[in-house]
Amino acid sequence: MPSVTLKNKDSKQRRTFIATMYHETFCRRNGKCACSIRRVTNRNGKPVSIKSPASFRVNFGGTSQELPDAVLYLPKVSKAIKSGWLELIEEQPVVKARKAIVTPAPVETPKARKKTGDDMQGGN
Repeated sequence: MPSVTLKNKDSKQRRTFIATMYHETFCRRNGKCACSIRRVTNRNGKPVSIKSPASFRVNFGGTSQELPDAVLYLPKVSKAIKSGWLELIEEQPVVKARKAIVTPAPVETPKARKKTGDDMQGGN
């Protein structure tokens, strides 16, 4: 899955950009859940697990780490790009590295010369 890098270009108010990667939009689009599971106690005192969506931030003048391209489908991110607050500076396809198969070069051995009838007679 391709990744993107975002740059915060808000020069007027010098704001930090913070976005929540909601499960319904981000995780389903990404194909992998980025939410964290927290154990909390409900009103009845029973422990339950809840999902907390992940988030990311881009400081003023800063650049984000590589993010999955699914962040471009978050409404807050797409609005920020359209308004000029964020700039999409890089899109990189993720290329899985393949193991190089190294085969040794064939070793040439000196060829044995075929003996002909002339060589056997003493080679006049």
